[in-house]
Amino acid sequence: MSIMDRDDLSDSETQNNEPLPPSSSSPVTSDLNRRSLRTNSYGGPAWEKRVRTLAKIRSRNGISVLVTGATGFVGTHVSAAFKRRGDGVLGLDNFNEYYDPSLKRVRQALLERTGVYIVEGDINNVALLNKLFDIVPFTHVMHLAAQAGVRYAMDGV
Repeated sequence: MSIMDRDDLSDSETQNNEPLPPSSSSPVTSDLNRRSLRTNSYGGPAWEKRVRTLAKIRSRNGISVLVTGATGFVGTHVSAAFKRRGDGVLGLDNFNEYYDPSLKRVRQALLERTGVYIVEGDINNVALLNKLFDIVPFTHVMHLAAQAGVRYAMDGV
């Protein structure tokens, strides 16, 4: 866990010193997972309103950006910087297990506290991407999603 992640944890998270819940494959009832968007449950007026509202540009010359790989090390910092600047930011990440998903959950919580909403989904899900682009008039995409390790990436093929 980076220094930034440790310093930005709430008191309850640091006192318990427990990892955040596992990815969406298990039915977890934590507040963090209830707020998460999942590829199997996206859609509906409330979901669309939340995505639209949290991706809204807040500054006069701001941009609206979709950040893929938003819970990775670089994606977290880039997303937070865009948000601090007043840009509309929506994150997308699949929370794969190549890197520790609990670390990504900590980063997700950090970003959501700053107003960056993270959609849990894969960049290969065309229906999800079409839905996001229908809801939010993105002016930019910061594509930081990647699969580390060629062998790991090829195992699924």
